[in-house]
Amino acid sequence: MNDRLVTIVGSAAVAYLLYKIVFRASSQLAAIPTIGYSNPILSYIDAVRFLRKDKDRLAEGYAKHKGGFFKIALWDRWLVLASGSAAEEMRRLPDDTMSFMDFITDFLATKYIFAKEITENQYHLHLIPVKLTKNLAALFSDVREEVLLGFQQLVPDKGDEWAVLPAMETIRTIVCRASNRIFVGHPLCRDIEWQNLNMQFAMENQVAQQRAILIPNFLKPILAPLLLNVNKAVKDASRDLGPIVEERRRQYDQYGIDYPDKPNDFVTWMMDVAEGPNRQVEDLVTRVLNLNFAGSYISFSSSFSYFNTMTHALYSLAANPELWLQPLREEVERVVAEDGWTKVAMTKMHKVDSFIKESSRINSLSGISLMRLALKDHTFSDGTLIPKGTSLAAPAIATHEDEANYDDPLSFNPWRFSDVRGSEGEIAKHQFVNTNPGFLTFGHGKHACPGRFFAANELKLMLAHLVVNYDVQLENSSHIRPPNVYFAANCLANPTAKVCFRKRQNDVGAFHDDN
Repeated sequence: MNDRLVTIVGSAAVAYLLYKIVFRASSQLAAIPTIGYSNPILSYIDAVRFLRKDKDRLAEGYAKHKGGFFKIALWDRWLVLASGSAAEEMRRLPDDTMSFMDFITDFLATKYIFAKEITENQYHLHLIPVKLTKNLAALFSDVREEVLLGFQQLVPDKGDEWAVLPAMETIRTIVCRASNRIFVGHPLCRDIEWQNLNMQFAMENQVAQQRAILIPNFLKPILAPLLLNVNKAVKDASRDLGPIVEERRRQYDQYGIDYPDKPNDFVTWMMDVAEGPNRQVEDLVTRVLNLNFAGSYISFSSSFSYFNTMTHALYSLAANPELWLQPLREEVERVVAEDGWTKVAMTKMHKVDSFIKESSRINSLSGISLMRLALKDHTFSDGTLIPKGTSLAAPAIATHEDEANYDDPLSFNPWRFSDVRGSEGEIAKHQFVNTNPGFLTFGHGKHACPGRFFAANELKLMLAHLVVNYDVQLENSSHIRPPNVYFAANCLANPTAKVCFRKRQNDVGAFHDDN
């Protein structure tokens, strides 16, 4: 049999197998309304469209089937969307029925890309609420120091002239540096090579996720491992982090777990609890790389999620600085005068919190939330049968644009959440970190992002520092916000737009953030 015939036969076999898989899935979900084509073959037209028009598809389904279920075609599966009461019912189901982590490892193919030890034992993610959140106050001054130095080094002081900088690249570097102050400590967090390695891995991981959804499920075990060279990234990162881990291990061996001057960072927290193979340098390094890119679907503790969210907020601020800058400045200066640059002060910056939350609401990092994989057949209260193996989610952007949830939902209102605060209970209710069925940036319920407290703290610190130290505007004093970039379920801040910075010119009552 010649090569051409082998190719033809092989392609036909793959096409037939793919058809059988898709046809079976289509017949099992036939009772659920479809946005687009229901035919298993024609549905691939919609799968292609979804890569660029997912926001529109999800909005259409939400409008037509609010409170119930609908499905859309992806390249490798049908995705069932639940909204309103149906989403709440889905969210409350036990993990052995509807699994969040199984959706992640399956949908993003991480179970094939990363080592089994990482995907099946994610103890480092459990340390986020146990260690990271509880150490936010103790580590606040460390993170602030990196934010301060990051802005000083990346934003040149040109007097009354503007410095035109690539927004995402600038924010990404500051976020990477500040986050790694907690992840790996000082001085490695300031190492340019370390920063570049982590930022490069984050971007490559994002591309790998986008490509993973294009691979049919039965081919993922073969092709998914080729999407990301994890071994090379771990090898490169081990050159920097490995000696630090080995030195700390020597301190453990000599003095015990509470050795003198023990660093308080994520590497230490992992070493305190890791056992067996998880104590190896390569394992620890891989987990740090994952912290720098946990992915917008998985955790808001990742640097990738931070810099996207902060860049979104920066674009909104720079598009209308004459409206938003002064109210933010006044709040930051008042609060810092009372409480200093502390974590306590961050909780009192209600306008800063509201600005970031509103930016996150209207520029959701992902079009979907509350992701679940059905581990068994389940019938919902409205009679909808979800077969085992079905992928489900809630349409986040459509939820955020629902007039039933928000007044004038398509408009950016930075004080939307600070204006409604009254009593202490209302203040807590509308904070950025608090989730509800109408605000799904962090998910909702027991699987809500564990890193959201760290995220909110760092983002508010960065915005507060920015507004009291710099004037900002878009190029050519434009008021047109750089358009978002959509790919499948991802909503990314514009990667190429520039923002103009200059040291604050209004010195009347100016607040100098230099200590």
